[in-house]
Amino acid sequence: MYKLDDRIMRGKAGGAAKTVLVIDDDEAIRLLIRNILEPDYIVFEAVDAAGALTQIGASDFDVILIDHHLGGRDGLDLLIELREDRKVDSVIIFMTADTSRDLTAQAFRENADDFIGKPVNRRLFKYAVSEALQKKETERQLREAVAKAEIEESKNLLIAMASHELHTPLLPLIGLSSALLKRNNEDTLDKDVLSDGLKRIVAAARRLNEIIGDILEVASMNKKDLLPQWEKTDVRTLMESLREDYREAADEKGLRLFITIPEGEHSLDIDSKRLRQVLSLIIENAVRFTEFGEVEIGFDERVEDVLFFVRDTGSGILPEFQKRLFESFEKVDMKSGTSPGLGVGLYLCRRIVETMLGGTIELESTLGRGSRFTVRIPKMQPE
Repeated sequence: MYKLDDRIMRGKAGGAAKTVLVIDDDEAIRLLIRNILEPDYIVFEAVDAAGALTQIGASDFDVILIDHHLGGRDGLDLLIELREDRKVDSVIIFMTADTSRDLTAQAFRENADDFIGKPVNRRLFKYAVSEALQKKETERQLREAVAKAEIEESKNLLIAMASHELHTPLLPLIGLSSALLKRNNEDTLDKDVLSDGLKRIVAAARRLNEIIGDILEVASMNKKDLLPQWEKTDVRTLMESLREDYREAADEKGLRLFITIPEGEHSLDIDSKRLRQVLSLIIENAVRFTEFGEVEIGFDERVEDVLFFVRDTGSGILPEFQKRLFESFEKVDMKSGTSPGLGVGLYLCRRIVETMLGGTIELESTLGRGSRFTVRIPKMQPE
């Protein structure tokens, strides 16, 4: 086993080898993982949570593998401590023989980057570690690109828009591909699951291609040229499509996801692509940070304007952070209602709604009872 302070090992591995901490009280599992990952990774070991915390406090690891059962402590508790108390940004992969949907969903809710079942499959294990690292690196590069973009406001907006739009289809594309590959190698993949998964992968890939095309087009424009692309839009179709996009994520958490729209036909002349971008991000946040209850996607048409709203029964946001939430670059921890870090999502939403759609975006929130985001757009005809 490498010593924790042995920096020479990185140099021997070319200076770029990733470090992995395996936390498991089963010596045979630790040895198996070491044999799988070396020499491509530098592997450290811990037999319990206390030993792991000592090592994590003394050094940064690229990947941390946590077993579900660690003798006197649940691996989920350790995962929560690492993410919430110690703010560990390493790739964290949860390992267990219990592959139930409830445990999987709980691990991801606590910000695990991936979930690996036991017994360990040699080929899939190394692939999963590599994929998790790649996803984390992509997210890091996007954050850095936004944070370091000290350029004119139009280019700043473009970087933020590109980061968020690319992130939306990219993660399900990676996740679905990985899940299908795992099930195929485990001989648990039937034709219906394969067909459904491939359809969703194709849809995500097409969306990614569209976004890249849009980014290349916008990159050649000046800020004054970022005008809305008006088109006739059926509101009910748009809202049902949004609900379908997040139905599976809501079902995973046992949430009721539904739409509220007055009877009859409702058609608008609007930039549906930008409106969809705004609503998608708000709905994604609502589903992600609501643990129990429901998420409502609503619409109302009035004399002078129309309203789109997303209401949830989540944890709510503290009053002192509500006004800052739409500023560049603010991000709120929905579990605690505090503002811990960097974020551009709702700032981007506000910019799109105000500058491209001519409307406003508002927030009503009560800590412990939930939030409601309302997008108001005036009725207007395209020039």
